[in-house]
Amino acid sequence: MATAELAPRPDVLTVKDLAARLSISTRQVWRLADAGMLPAPLRIGWRTVRWSREAIDQWIAAGCPRNRDRPSRATTPQASAGTTGQPPKRGRRPRKAHEGAERELAAAGF
Repeated sequence: MATAELAPRPDVLTVKDLAARLSISTRQVWRLADAGMLPAPLRIGWRTVRWSREAIDQWIAAGCPRNRDRPSRATTPQASAGTTGQPPKRGRRPRKAHEGAERELAAAGF
């Protein structure tokens, strides 16, 4: 039994189609989506994401407004916990000022 090729649906856009339509890179599409600047994507599967052509056309016609229906990644409580407004970086947590002093005192025998 031969597998049939799935024809692209004209009513949804892939990330490549959307990037070509907006004249930006696919990475920039993901940045805009993460920042809440694009209409919400349609999750078709675990790793499959598409955008509604109609929603994108309406978004462009409206002047590309920020999508206020969902919070951006930068405005979530976890990301805004830092003082710089940047999301926390991965890796080691920063040492507190007194941790180094405690180690030095312990090594000196106090």
